[in-house]
Amino acid sequence: MKIRPDRNIRGPVGPRLTWDPRGPAPYESAWSVLLKVAALNLLCEQEVVGLVASSHHRSSDMSMLWRSSHAIRLSTLAHYLGVTEQRIRLGYLETSGFNESVGTPYKMRHCAECFKLGYHCAFFDLPFVAACPWHGVPLAPGCRICARALARRSPDKSGSGMRWACPACGIYFDFSQKPDVNRLSSGIEAEIHASALTLTDWWTQFCYRSGENRSFASALFHEKRQDVSLDGRWRLGFIASLSPQPKRWTFTELPEPTHAIYPVRVRRWVDPTVDSVPLAGFSRASLKSIRRAIFSRHLRCHQRCLDELAGLGAFERSALDARSVCTASVAYLTWNMAYRFSCQTDRQSPTVERTNPRQMRLGCYTPDDSSSALLLAYADFFRIWSSLEVMLKNRAVRVQILDELVNLCDLPYNEPGNSGTTIGMLLPDADYLQAQTRERCARRLRAGLPMYSPGAAFANSGWNAVHDLRRPFTMRLFEDGFRNVYWHLAV
Repeated sequence: MKIRPDRNIRGPVGPRLTWDPRGPAPYESAWSVLLKVAALNLLCEQEVVGLVASSHHRSSDMSMLWRSSHAIRLSTLAHYLGVTEQRIRLGYLETSGFNESVGTPYKMRHCAECFKLGYHCAFFDLPFVAACPWHGVPLAPGCRICARALARRSPDKSGSGMRWACPACGIYFDFSQKPDVNRLSSGIEAEIHASALTLTDWWTQFCYRSGENRSFASALFHEKRQDVSLDGRWRLGFIASLSPQPKRWTFTELPEPTHAIYPVRVRRWVDPTVDSVPLAGFSRASLKSIRRAIFSRHLRCHQRCLDELAGLGAFERSALDARSVCTASVAYLTWNMAYRFSCQTDRQSPTVERTNPRQMRLGCYTPDDSSSALLLAYADFFRIWSSLEVMLKNRAVRVQILDELVNLCDLPYNEPGNSGTTIGMLLPDADYLQAQTRERCARRLRAGLPMYSPGAAFANSGWNAVHDLRRPFTMRLFEDGFRNVYWHLAV
């Protein structure tokens, strides 16, 4: 096959690798390009690294070559292939404004139709993208075998080295039959360009509307536990509140939108047992006002559910049905227990009282004044409520009352800048939570069912059974063949 270099390429005449200048395809991922380069030229993994890896990344993780453009000498690779550097650069997420750590490093997500054409788009590695926009096909779960394709293929001359056939995904290309690096039609290429422009414009708008909280908003895409708690991808709902979902693109399900960022004044957390600086607290009267506000705004319409739940026995509360339980009532009673209110949920059992006063903490920060402490206490109710809604969809939940001096309000927040001590905190959307809870309660009331499973409650109260007062509520699914995996909600 005669290779003609791209006419737009500039630079000294030198050695070339075997390549078809029709490739790379628009926004073809660097993983796909490097795999094809290795196959056409019968190169092993170490040879690819030696040819194009930058000096600082030759001993690092191989996946860095297609995750970060800083790990590769783009100008050198472009010169070897006879194409412009920009065509290769489009295969990296950071070129479109996304941080390199947003992608999934060890798994390759494929569109089945694109895979048949030997094409993998860089945007498929964005964890929030659910489907291929030009084929409308859901993306398959990440493939670890494909992620290690360069290391797994055999660069021999028998023909097997010129193809990639994943045992899980199928045949990606076979250059021993036809060395065609770009099999996309002009129509699909046009759709890819249009879809990519829509996504990058949306991301630009999203970052602009994030304003000072851009780093926080971007962190919602990342897998960094030190920045954002990730017990639920529901916090991605903040993205939809800032900028509507772009056309053509389907995002992963966002089960819970969030409000705008709430400012909270904080200071760096110190251990109260070794530091003399007192923590900002709140009076019992202030907490009662927060409790009244929570009840008035969110529980008044669930008064019947609240009365039913408060009247249940200990073993009935340990057998709540996830399909019919009122999460608002459970969250309200749990919040009451957490803040040392006398909350007697069982007329035969003693009330649960904390031995220590409750103090709040948001990540590694503690509130700097009483108003911020009250805001965190108010936010903690939504933290409990939203966690129940999210977790009950696919697992069982036990409420665990902790006798701790400090409680961690597990809500996402942004790090404060050097200029001040105010951080931004996300609160779940109360309207969405209310709609989900009302639908479940209405379904239960229409069917005339209790919140608990009578058979499970009877089993829990077996011979000589003793109920754990520190676990006041247990919710699970009672379905044939379903095995419950328990998640503990600490309060």
